[in-house]
Amino acid sequence: MKHSFCRAACVATMALLGYGLRAQTQPASWDNVHINVTEPARAAEWYAKYLGAAPVGVPGQGTQVKFGNVLIVFLKGQEPQHSAGALIDHIGVSYADLDAAIKEAEAGGAKVLNAPRDIPGLFKLAFIEDPFGIKIEMVQDPDLLGFHHVHLSVPKPETTLQ
Repeated sequence: MKHSFCRAACVATMALLGYGLRAQTQPASWDNVHINVTEPARAAEWYAKYLGAAPVGVPGQGTQVKFGNVLIVFLKGQEPQHSAGALIDHIGVSYADLDAAIKEAEAGGAKVLNAPRDIPGLFKLAFIEDPFGIKIEMVQDPDLLGFHHVHLSVPKPETTLQ
């Protein structure tokens, strides 16, 4: 999973560097994120059933789902690896009703890491870990529903942005 996260992180970093300071006021456009899991088909089914993703089938391209126009590709990994603390710490998905989305994910076996809370001036958010070890920030941002963001985790952010 870390290799796929690294590939996606490289694309994300290049996009952020290309946008410079404008990235703070203008959202970047995402095309796809690759995630290694031990059971790609099961992961795609879970994301469709419990997170609201749309299943997509492209032969030879791994098992895929979409959140709006953003493609999530599940690739076969050797063993489960958790995303927290990796180059990509987590992905973010936005819902109109966060509480209902959390209940649905939890019913499907997700572990709630941080209960929903309101962040003044931002939006309501919570963190879960899916059954495959992927950390997901679930938010209630009415301005950007569906795939929301990728959170990069680097040792020296100031150096990365230079």
